[in-house]
Amino acid sequence: MTRVAALLLFGAVAGIGSSSASAQTDPRLVAAVRDAQEGRADTARAAVRQLLAATAVADALYPQLLYTVALTAADATERERALQRIVVEYPVSPWTDDALLLLAQSDYAGGNLPGTVRDLERIRNDFAESPVLARASVWAARTYFEMRNQSAACRWVALGLARASDDVESRDQLAFQAQRCGKLPEVAAAPSRSQAPASQPRAEPPLPVDTPTARTPDPAPAIAPVARPEAAQPVPVSTPVSAPYRIQLAAAGSQAEADAIVRG
Repeated sequence: MTRVAALLLFGAVAGIGSSSASAQTDPRLVAAVRDAQEGRADTARAAVRQLLAATAVADALYPQLLYTVALTAADATERERALQRIVVEYPVSPWTDDALLLLAQSDYAGGNLPGTVRDLERIRNDFAESPVLARASVWAARTYFEMRNQSAACRWVALGLARASDDVESRDQLAFQAQRCGKLPEVAAAPSRSQAPASQPRAEPPLPVDTPTARTPDPAPAIAPVARPEAAQPVPVSTPVSAPYRIQLAAAGSQAEADAIVRG
């Protein structure tokens, strides 16, 4: 896509609102959008600013006011700031899907293709029943084709054709893009608004992790006391029974010799 084409498209995005005026629910905002379409942009912006200043941010009208600010904005910065506020501060308002589509178109005009598909994918994921889904499909298919992601582009073509309903313009554009796809993937039917969302599966408790813990030292095994040996008792020595004994001092051959030894 050339820079000239991008600038032309950006100008088209800046003037968007011809199909959105009927979507406004407050007659003052319908009048403001009509004034902007008919060239009285300053009057439209002044009226919207006055309403914005007099409305509390918690009021249900506030996101619709921000959307009207975007439609009547003097430049891209003011428009994108208002749209971002809707997306961030009022993520479930009836105007969030429209805001995301306008942001995607601005991103596309500026050559930010990843930003474009990010906004469009959010519409598909968070606003599956949105009436802007067919128009979003046209932009998503175009962007994915430029990003050379044919499978994603063809999934969006199939989705858009399934949801186009009475949107003849979007259906014709998607049918033209479908020529690049061959057989289109099947698309599930849109969920009913009355259908309760499927309950989320309960998270399984995490498996216990075997982490080392401080272990209490095992008690030391009881050691049986060793009997101290008794002191050795002296072995009683039996006292020999007194008995007569003799010591031989000399030997003599006769009594006379013995007598002589004794006297000597």
